[in-house]
Amino acid sequence: MQKFQSVLHAIANYAMTVPEKVAIIEAESDRRCTYSELWAYVKAFSRQLISIGVNQDSGDGYGTRVVVRCTQTVDYMVAALAIQLAGGVFVPVEKNIAEMRIIEIMKETDSNIFISSVPLSVSDYIYISLADATKEKVSTEDKEIAFPIPDSLTHILFTTGTTGESKGIMVSQKSSTARILAAYSACHYDDKQVLLIPAPLSHVTGLRRTYVSLFYQCTTVLLDGYVFAASFFSAIKKYGVTVLTLMSAATEIYLRMYRDKLEEIRGQINYISLGGSSYPDTQIKSLKTIFNKSKIIKLYGATEIPGCSIDYTVNNCTACCIGKPLLGIETVFFDEQKEHIIEATKENPGLFAMKGDAKMDGYWRKPELTASVTKEGYIILSDLGYVDGDGLLYFIGRADDVIISGGYKVAPLEIEEVANSFKGIRESACVAVSDPIMGQVPKLYVVMEDNYFFDFTEIHKHLKDKLETTRIPRHIEKIDKIPRINNKINRKELKNK
Repeated sequence: MQKFQSVLHAIANYAMTVPEKVAIIEAESDRRCTYSELWAYVKAFSRQLISIGVNQDSGDGYGTRVVVRCTQTVDYMVAALAIQLAGGVFVPVEKNIAEMRIIEIMKETDSNIFISSVPLSVSDYIYISLADATKEKVSTEDKEIAFPIPDSLTHILFTTGTTGESKGIMVSQKSSTARILAAYSACHYDDKQVLLIPAPLSHVTGLRRTYVSLFYQCTTVLLDGYVFAASFFSAIKKYGVTVLTLMSAATEIYLRMYRDKLEEIRGQINYISLGGSSYPDTQIKSLKTIFNKSKIIKLYGATEIPGCSIDYTVNNCTACCIGKPLLGIETVFFDEQKEHIIEATKENPGLFAMKGDAKMDGYWRKPELTASVTKEGYIILSDLGYVDGDGLLYFIGRADDVIISGGYKVAPLEIEEVANSFKGIRESACVAVSDPIMGQVPKLYVVMEDNYFFDFTEIHKHLKDKLETTRIPRHIEKIDKIPRINNKINRKELKNK
């Protein structure tokens, strides 16, 4: 396993040892960037950033914060890396984010530098065109380069995640490298692999997988999302992609509408990395059937800290199973008051808690919020789970989503897993509804496949045959589409229906 101090050190090394190897390809434009070009761009753009005031200390102990609007391009990755090399802090924002929200994030992080393809309508800040990131190259000897120290802050990633409110997650150089090593420990692919990254580079899933690819001398193919299936499959064939990153919602569409195209590429895919929300058993089984010679890995974690992984190549587990901790991650369970570590079981689940060098440094300027999720060095997530007798970890859902029915904790994911195995149900979502006797009972929403009729009696019988009495939904309703936010089921919207 390669162990560089940072992704910057790795790229600098490859710029000397394999200078002509392609590091990044833009699928939409067919633009290619070698490792030597990437490093030359990063050094040149870092100089430009330093010249306008980006440095390792902005007077508060942290580097200058630079906000960058996301694109799936070489320019964007050069900007991300150059900011870190200059000693600054990279603050990515989504491609389609509202201008007002960008201004709020800039104020929150005391940033007056914005890098984007288009400037903001206000004028009290320094604007740099994203295209400037690759205007110049510098061949400076690396001995003249001042790499960031391990404890320096390098990223602030804005998310809602664990606490339900917007906050900036602080990631140090040491943490960033530990995250790369942890993610790599789940797959162990070699430098011959070509990774397709459709996941946005403003989010941890896409960004971390790109860092892993660069850290281990692979080639990264950047694609602007999963929406256009033609572009997705075209990029896989054109660039010889061997590693896929999939999200549940896109996987469902591809399996249903483009199964023939998945079967066409199965011979060239060595690894499939599943990220984001939970995957129904039906999806896992279908992927294993099609890609029967590929390594299929599901990763579980949060932006605050990476967590666990399961390799479906060697494990025949349910979708609730998330495997074992990644390299360098220690996992325990806390009670729901976040006071004590407990022995979590299926009957008495606990809150996932993790620690290791890969954990966040805290929430940006929110010490009380940081303290609310930190205990004994662990980051306590809002997800409930347990460890089974087989030593594997199981995720049953977010604490707010778990249904308390007659004193029993009912996991929506478990019900959805059974419902999705019913022939004719495309997908489902389960939420709590009030009940005068039980307090709460499960309500199941289902989306039917085309040409299948909704039959309450048959679906209820199927659930009754496979679930304990306390877990059987009292209400089942057909809907046209499961609402989602960032690929996750929007249970709040369903509860308010």
